[in-house]
Amino acid sequence: MPDGSGRRPEMLWGSLAMLATIALIAWGSKYPARLNYPFQITGQNAQQVYREGERTLALVAGALTVLDLARGGVGGASAGLEAAGLLLLATAMAIGIIRIIRAGRTGEQQS
Repeated sequence: MPDGSGRRPEMLWGSLAMLATIALIAWGSKYPARLNYPFQITGQNAQQVYREGERTLALVAGALTVLDLARGGVGGASAGLEAAGLLLLATAMAIGIIRIIRAGRTGEQQS
C-alpha cells in the first residue's frame, strides 16, 4: 500500500540514486584538481584552491546526506530536517565558492 512518499520501489530507487550521488561527490572530493575553477591554477595558489574545493565537496556531500535522511522521515520532523538540509546545501555552496575565489586571489597577489 503506497503512502504519501510513493511506492516502495520508487523510494528504493530514489534512495539508491541519492546514495550514488553522495558517493560520487565524496569520491570527487579526493581529486580537487579535476574541478573546473574560474581562474588559472598556478604554483602559488594550487594548494589553497584545491583544499577549498575539497572542503566544498565534503560539505555538499554532508548536506545531501541530511536531505536523504529527511526523505526517509515521517511528518513534521521530516519537513524540518529537509529545510535544514536545503539551508546547509545553499550555505555550503555559497561559502565554498567565496573561499575558492579568495584562495585564487591570494595566489595572484603573492606573485
